[in-house]
Amino acid sequence: MFTVRRLYKAERDQALRKFRKRVGRAAPVVLGFQDMDADMNAYGAQETFTGLLAGFKVPDGDSSSNDKRFIEIKVEVETS
Repeated sequence: MFTVRRLYKAERDQALRKFRKRVGRAAPVVLGFQDMDADMNAYGAQETFTGLLAGFKVPDGDSSSNDKRFIEIKVEVETS
């Protein structure tokens, strides 16, 4: 299983909320991983994995907190 987390930014990540409806469904998802250098330029071959969406978490809004909020996607990867 892969768990992918990143800092949540509402203006960027709002569209990802649609994934919540796909948790546990049979529709496959594809994850791609790409190495990047210090300047954020891709290098090397991208690794691609196919699996099922096992979890999706968007942080709750809390206007009284300065804690960092993370979005989290869990994918159960198919093995061959």
